[in-house]
Amino acid sequence: ITPLLILPMHHIFAITLGLLVPLIGGCCNVLCSGPRRIKYFLDNYPISGMFIVPLMAETLAAEIWREAKRQKRTAILKALLLLSNTLYRLGLDVRRVLLRSVRKNFGGRLKILVSGGGQLSADLHSLFRGLGIALFNGYGITEGGGAVSVGRQHYWRDGSVGVPLRNISVKIADGGEILIYGKNVFLGYYGDPEATAVSFTEEGWFKTGDLGYFDEDGFLFLTGRIKNLIITANGENVSPEGLEEKIIQIPGVKEVLVYQEGNEIIAEIYPDPENPDAAAQIPAAVDELNRKLPLYSQIARTKLRGSEFPKTATMKVKRN
Repeated sequence: ITPLLILPMHHIFAITLGLLVPLIGGCCNVLCSGPRRIKYFLDNYPISGMFIVPLMAETLAAEIWREAKRQKRTAILKALLLLSNTLYRLGLDVRRVLLRSVRKNFGGRLKILVSGGGQLSADLHSLFRGLGIALFNGYGITEGGGAVSVGRQHYWRDGSVGVPLRNISVKIADGGEILIYGKNVFLGYYGDPEATAVSFTEEGWFKTGDLGYFDEDGFLFLTGRIKNLIITANGENVSPEGLEEKIIQIPGVKEVLVYQEGNEIIAEIYPDPENPDAAAQIPAAVDELNRKLPLYSQIARTKLRGSEFPKTATMKVKRN
């Protein structure tokens, strides 16, 4: 595999899985000069893998659907993806032949995407699998030495962040917080014994601050961050990340941030600037989504913005 390195090297996911693991495996790493140059590198270098964050996966998917719409081939693409995934489940893998023309938009050599830093929707997994591109999502935290769980070849679950690695124990506490324990978990915050004390249980499990659950087969799913939870007036807990995952699926939504303002849940949305109809269509689509949501988690107001949200170095939308 020849991976394209996009993420900043001061991030543990990038330096460990993105750089060190490929080097140990004898791979030739290609350094990308910036996220906006990804397509240039895919077209001009033999890139077969990328280590990315969820926003990049969503951007690639949006570009695929945008190009299909431009060519008036959206219905055809949906049909081919359904056929590709169905045949693959039956043991007949024709994905890289059936949808070769779509993959050519990304250089034609891309085989694997490894994402970290957040949840990915099941639809994204299905899209890339249908194209013949393996999309694996993982979960990790700096205090846990990087990776905690990851999807694996022939053993993954759409929408999950895989299963825990062998050298680390993971459990879900009352309230849904993810706890981790193992030799790779740090000893504490340097020079801050108070922060260290409140970050561990009495039994020595590190409290990650992330919320999640295991399914019946041991796959880990993320549902949000404790510090981001919205507490409604009647005491219900609402995960903004869960709502954002649903809203980002609405055609024409490029970025979204859900937060609480007074007693209302607000969805602030950046419409796709390349879709001239997006701004007019999004409010009605959010209303339609509300009809499928419990009353306490419905979007009270939708705000449209004219520019992208400020982001962190790892392309996450800043919440404050």
